[in-house]
Amino acid sequence: SYYIKNEFPTAICDNEIISAIDVTDFPSQYLVPEINSDVLEKRDFDNAGLDIGTSKTITDSMVTHLLFRTLDLDSWPLIVKYKPHCELIIDDVSVSADPEFVIKIENSSLMVIESDKRKKISKSNGFGEAQLAAEMLSLGDENNRLAEEHRNQTIFGVRIISTYVTLYKTVISATYWEELNRGLPDQSVVIKRWPGANGLRTGFNLAEPDGRQAVLTALVKIRQYLLQ
Repeated sequence: SYYIKNEFPTAICDNEIISAIDVTDFPSQYLVPEINSDVLEKRDFDNAGLDIGTSKTITDSMVTHLLFRTLDLDSWPLIVKYKPHCELIIDDVSVSADPEFVIKIENSSLMVIESDKRKKISKSNGFGEAQLAAEMLSLGDENNRLAEEHRNQTIFGVRIISTYVTLYKTVISATYWEELNRGLPDQSVVIKRWPGANGLRTGFNLAEPDGRQAVLTALVKIRQYLLQ
């Protein structure tokens, strides 16, 4: 059997996850500052009447709308895959993973998982972080096989639990992948987390204006990083 060491250190600031990139073309029309969790919890709230600057009202899923209609992450040269099957293969041992979305370009990827769709999300598995680490490694290994070589890779992760969003980043060297192919690497995979705390409701809350601004800013920066 194999055991891969993973570490989830807390990022001190968002620049440890997303490079210090000046945000351009921020989709401010999607902040909708008058909408918060109190409004959303009202029984008579009708989102069909909410115009957020698109030709259609909010009918798509939150994640699809955020990634593709709001942030345009499905535009060339970015490559989008929905529920791609990824495998981490060490000798004859295989671990499969199916993240909700993967956005790729060259040696960088953005992976999205909706943890509240998974079973048994609890403190014992890091509220889905164990699965996220496995999916990041599986995605990276899949990328190497497609490239037919070991590459340095930067992989961003987005974990969504209900309306709470947590951001992750790992940089995995070609040397690590080579060691992994031979068995178990000496080093750990370091996956930084922002915001720092880990729980069911510790991420940025999309139901609140401040949370939406933080998530949109981070994803705009990631998009600009992928395209630079």
